[in-house]
Amino acid sequence: MRAKLDEFLAAAGDAREEGALLNELGPELLELVKEASKQELDEGLIRLLDALDAPHSQVGGFVALIGGCFVENGADAATLVTALVPQVGRALALAARVLKAASEQPEVQDDAADGASVRVADRLISAQAWQALVNADPLSAQSLCSVDDLCRALIAALTRAPEMLERSEVRALGTLLGAVGDHSQFAHFLARLLRVPMDEEWLVIDPRYRPAPTTPEL
Repeated sequence: MRAKLDEFLAAAGDAREEGALLNELGPELLELVKEASKQELDEGLIRLLDALDAPHSQVGGFVALIGGCFVENGADAATLVTALVPQVGRALALAARVLKAASEQPEVQDDAADGASVRVADRLISAQAWQALVNADPLSAQSLCSVDDLCRALIAALTRAPEMLERSEVRALGTLLGAVGDHSQFAHFLARLLRVPMDEEWLVIDPRYRPAPTTPEL
Protein backbone atom coordinates (compact mmCIF):
# COMPACT_ATOMS: atom_id res chain seq x y z
CA MET A 1 0.00 0.00 0.00
CA ARG A 2 2.85 2.39 0.76
CA ALA A 3 4.08 2.54 -2.85
CA LYS A 4 0.60 3.21 -4.22
CA LEU A 5 -0.02 5.85 -1.55
CA ASP A 6 3.26 7.56 -2.51
CA GLU A 7 2.13 7.60 -6.14
CA PHE A 8 -1.27 9.03 -5.17
CA LEU A 9 0.26 11.75 -2.98
CA ALA A 10 2.67 12.78 -5.74
CA ALA A 11 -0.25 13.22 -8.14
CA ALA A 12 -2.30 15.13 -5.55
CA GLY A 13 0.56 17.54 -4.94
CA ASP A 14 1.02 18.37 -8.62
CA ALA A 15 -0.65 21.71 -9.36
CA ARG A 16 -0.94 20.67 -13.01
CA GLU A 17 -2.87 17.50 -12.16
CA GLU A 18 -6.37 17.69 -13.61
CA GLY A 19 -7.78 14.63 -11.87
CA ALA A 20 -7.49 11.88 -14.49
CA LEU A 21 -4.51 10.25 -12.79
CA LEU A 22 -6.09 10.60 -9.34
CA ASN A 23 -9.27 8.96 -10.61
CA GLU A 24 -7.15 6.08 -11.83
CA LEU A 25 -5.02 5.76 -8.71
CA GLY A 26 -7.84 6.21 -6.18
CA PRO A 27 -9.62 2.89 -6.81
CA GLU A 28 -6.28 1.07 -6.95
CA LEU A 29 -5.32 2.52 -3.58
CA LEU A 30 -8.69 1.63 -2.06
CA GLU A 31 -8.32 -2.01 -3.05
CA LEU A 32 -5.10 -2.11 -1.04
CA VAL A 33 -6.72 -0.26 1.87
CA LYS A 34 -9.21 -3.12 2.27
CA GLU A 35 -6.34 -5.52 2.98
CA ALA A 36 -4.24 -3.20 5.19
CA SER A 37 -3.68 -3.65 8.92
CA LYS A 38 -4.90 -1.15 11.52
CA GLN A 39 -1.35 0.17 11.96
CA GLU A 40 -0.89 0.57 8.21
CA LEU A 41 -4.21 2.40 7.96
CA ASP A 42 -3.43 4.80 10.81
CA GLU A 43 0.04 5.58 9.46
CA GLY A 44 -1.27 5.91 5.91
CA LEU A 45 -4.07 8.25 6.97
CA ILE A 46 -1.62 10.62 8.66
CA ARG A 47 0.47 10.75 5.47
CA LEU A 48 -2.61 11.15 3.30
CA LEU A 49 -3.89 14.12 5.28
CA ASP A 50 -0.81 16.12 4.34
CA ALA A 51 -2.36 16.35 0.86
CA LEU A 52 -5.52 18.10 2.08
CA ASP A 53 -3.80 21.39 1.23
CA ALA A 54 -3.43 20.36 -2.43
CA PRO A 55 -2.91 23.20 -4.95
CA HIS A 56 -6.43 22.65 -6.29
CA SER A 57 -9.11 22.62 -3.58
CA GLN A 58 -11.19 20.03 -5.44
CA VAL A 59 -8.22 17.67 -5.17
CA GLY A 60 -8.35 18.26 -1.41
CA GLY A 61 -11.97 17.14 -1.45
CA PHE A 62 -11.05 13.95 -3.28
CA VAL A 63 -8.25 13.31 -0.78
CA ALA A 64 -10.77 13.74 2.04
CA LEU A 65 -13.00 11.08 0.47
CA ILE A 66 -10.07 8.68 0.31
CA GLY A 67 -9.40 9.47 3.98
CA GLY A 68 -13.01 8.58 4.72
CA CYS A 69 -12.44 5.20 3.11
CA PHE A 70 -9.38 4.69 5.33
CA VAL A 71 -11.60 5.35 8.35
CA GLU A 72 -14.36 3.05 7.10
CA ASN A 73 -11.77 0.28 6.94
CA GLY A 74 -10.46 0.86 10.46
CA ALA A 75 -8.22 3.96 10.57
CA ASP A 76 -8.64 6.32 13.53
CA ALA A 77 -11.73 8.45 12.88
CA ALA A 78 -10.81 11.18 15.38
CA THR A 79 -7.61 11.87 13.42
CA LEU A 80 -9.64 12.53 10.28
CA VAL A 81 -12.13 14.75 12.13
CA THR A 82 -9.32 16.87 13.59
CA ALA A 83 -7.74 17.36 10.16
CA LEU A 84 -10.99 18.01 8.29
CA VAL A 85 -12.71 20.53 10.55
CA PRO A 86 -10.53 23.53 9.57
CA GLN A 87 -10.61 22.47 5.92
CA VAL A 88 -14.40 22.21 5.94
CA GLY A 89 -14.72 25.56 7.71
CA ARG A 90 -12.52 27.29 5.15
CA ALA A 91 -14.33 25.67 2.21
CA LEU A 92 -17.73 26.65 3.60
CA ALA A 93 -16.68 30.28 4.09
CA LEU A 94 -15.31 30.51 0.55
CA ALA A 95 -18.29 28.70 -0.96
CA ALA A 96 -20.67 31.10 0.79
CA ARG A 97 -18.83 33.96 -0.89
CA VAL A 98 -19.48 32.75 -4.43
CA LEU A 99 -23.04 31.74 -3.54
CA LYS A 100 -23.71 35.28 -2.32
CA ALA A 101 -22.34 36.66 -5.58
CA ALA A 102 -24.55 34.25 -7.52
CA SER A 103 -27.60 35.34 -5.54
CA GLU A 104 -27.07 38.87 -6.85
CA GLN A 105 -27.27 37.73 -10.48
CA PRO A 106 -30.54 38.04 -12.39
CA GLU A 107 -32.52 34.82 -12.65
CA VAL A 108 -33.15 33.37 -16.10
CA GLN A 109 -35.47 30.83 -17.65
CA ASP A 110 -34.30 27.44 -18.89
CA ASP A 111 -34.22 28.85 -22.41
CA ALA A 112 -31.74 31.60 -21.49
CA ALA A 113 -30.64 33.79 -24.37
CA ASP A 114 -27.07 32.45 -24.28
CA GLY A 115 -28.37 28.90 -24.68
CA ALA A 116 -27.43 27.61 -21.24
CA SER A 117 -28.17 28.13 -17.59
CA VAL A 118 -26.70 26.95 -14.30
CA ARG A 119 -28.53 26.23 -11.06
CA VAL A 120 -26.65 27.63 -8.08
CA ALA A 121 -28.40 26.85 -4.80
CA ASP A 122 -32.03 27.75 -5.48
CA ARG A 123 -31.38 30.18 -8.35
CA LEU A 124 -31.06 29.65 -12.08
CA ILE A 125 -28.54 32.02 -13.62
CA SER A 126 -27.02 32.17 -17.07
CA ALA A 127 -23.94 30.04 -17.74
CA GLN A 128 -22.18 33.20 -18.91
CA ALA A 129 -22.83 34.92 -15.58
CA TRP A 130 -21.63 31.86 -13.65
CA GLN A 131 -18.45 31.64 -15.70
CA ALA A 132 -17.77 35.30 -14.96
CA LEU A 133 -18.09 34.58 -11.23
CA VAL A 134 -15.73 31.60 -11.54
CA ASN A 135 -13.18 33.71 -13.38
CA ALA A 136 -13.43 36.49 -10.80
CA ASP A 137 -13.09 34.20 -7.76
CA PRO A 138 -11.79 30.77 -8.82
CA LEU A 139 -10.85 29.68 -5.30
CA SER A 140 -14.39 30.20 -4.02
CA ALA A 141 -15.84 28.34 -7.01
CA GLN A 142 -13.43 25.44 -6.47
CA SER A 143 -14.33 25.39 -2.78
CA LEU A 144 -18.02 25.20 -3.63
CA CYS A 145 -17.29 22.15 -5.80
CA SER A 146 -15.31 20.50 -2.97
CA VAL A 147 -17.86 21.06 -0.18
CA ASP A 148 -19.84 17.87 -0.85
CA ASP A 149 -16.73 15.67 -0.73
CA LEU A 150 -15.35 17.35 2.39
CA CYS A 151 -18.65 17.20 4.28
CA ARG A 152 -19.25 13.61 3.20
CA ALA A 153 -15.86 12.56 4.57
CA LEU A 154 -16.44 14.48 7.81
CA ILE A 155 -19.84 12.82 8.29
CA ALA A 156 -18.22 9.40 7.82
CA ALA A 157 -15.61 10.23 10.47
CA LEU A 158 -18.05 11.78 12.95
CA THR A 159 -20.41 8.82 12.83
CA ARG A 160 -17.47 6.60 13.81
CA ALA A 161 -16.16 8.99 16.47
CA PRO A 162 -19.38 10.60 17.80
CA GLU A 163 -17.56 11.91 20.87
CA MET A 164 -15.93 14.46 18.53
CA LEU A 165 -19.33 16.07 18.00
CA GLU A 166 -18.93 17.66 21.43
CA ARG A 167 -15.83 19.59 20.33
CA SER A 168 -16.45 23.34 20.14
CA GLU A 169 -14.67 23.64 16.80
CA VAL A 170 -16.96 20.98 15.33
CA ARG A 171 -20.11 22.61 16.68
CA ALA A 172 -18.92 25.97 15.31
CA LEU A 173 -19.31 24.66 11.77
CA GLY A 174 -23.06 24.96 12.24
CA THR A 175 -22.88 28.73 11.78
CA LEU A 176 -21.25 28.29 8.35
CA LEU A 177 -23.38 25.45 7.05
CA GLY A 178 -26.61 27.43 6.69
CA ALA A 179 -25.40 29.47 3.72
CA VAL A 180 -24.33 26.38 1.77
CA GLY A 181 -26.94 23.79 2.76
CA ASP A 182 -29.30 24.69 -0.11
CA HIS A 183 -26.57 23.91 -2.62
CA SER A 184 -24.82 20.92 -1.05
CA GLN A 185 -26.77 17.88 0.13
CA PHE A 186 -23.91 16.74 2.37
CA ALA A 187 -23.57 20.20 3.95
CA HIS A 188 -27.29 19.92 4.67
CA PHE A 189 -26.84 16.45 6.21
CA LEU A 190 -23.88 17.65 8.29
CA ALA A 191 -25.94 20.54 9.63
CA ARG A 192 -28.64 18.08 10.65
CA LEU A 193 -26.07 15.83 12.32
CA LEU A 194 -24.72 18.71 14.39
CA ARG A 195 -28.21 19.41 15.74
CA VAL A 196 -28.74 15.86 17.02
CA PRO A 197 -28.64 15.67 20.85
CA MET A 198 -25.73 13.44 21.78
CA ASP A 199 -27.51 11.87 24.76
CA GLU A 200 -30.42 10.47 22.75
CA GLU A 201 -30.72 7.38 20.61
CA TRP A 202 -30.14 7.74 16.86
CA LEU A 203 -32.33 6.29 14.15
CA VAL A 204 -30.62 6.23 10.77
CA ILE A 205 -32.79 5.58 7.73
CA ASP A 206 -30.90 4.44 4.65
CA PRO A 207 -32.84 5.58 1.54
CA ARG A 208 -31.13 2.83 -0.45
CA TYR A 209 -32.98 0.16 1.55
CA ARG A 210 -36.37 -0.86 0.28
CA PRO A 211 -38.17 -3.90 1.70
CA ALA A 212 -39.10 -6.57 -0.79
CA PRO A 213 -42.68 -6.14 -1.98
CA THR A 214 -45.20 -8.51 -0.48
CA THR A 215 -48.17 -10.04 -2.21
CA PRO A 216 -51.38 -8.70 -0.68
CA GLU A 217 -53.79 -11.22 0.71
CA LEU A 218 -56.91 -11.75 -1.39
